[in-house]
Amino acid sequence: MVKVSKQIDKSQYQTYVSLAGGRIRCLRCMARSVRSGEQCGKPAMRSSKTQKCTHHGGRPHSPEVLRRISEANTLHGESTKAAKEQYRQDAVHIHGVTIQGVQIHNAFTHPRLLRK
Repeated sequence: MVKVSKQIDKSQYQTYVSLAGGRIRCLRCMARSVRSGEQCGKPAMRSSKTQKCTHHGGRPHSPEVLRRISEANTLHGESTKAAKEQYRQDAVHIHGVTIQGVQIHNAFTHPRLLRK
């Protein structure tokens, strides 16, 4: 069986894009469309290590900005990290109680234990 590698041929990519009628030249996003095979036409972020635009994974945000974005997008407290951890702990507890209940039920309803 032949192993196919997914190496990207960078020679087919355009490295720069001209904006503002050719007055601005900047790095071009290296993302390529799966459907059409065309390269993204947006300029890449300066802070992007992989030369991607904001749409394809360029992350210009510092940890502080990401925290503020997360707080702004939180509509309620049901899906916070603390709430999710509490839900997991409750699920483990309920699972343990359920197993104990099944064991007790089996102990009292097992055919060998029932007296005729």
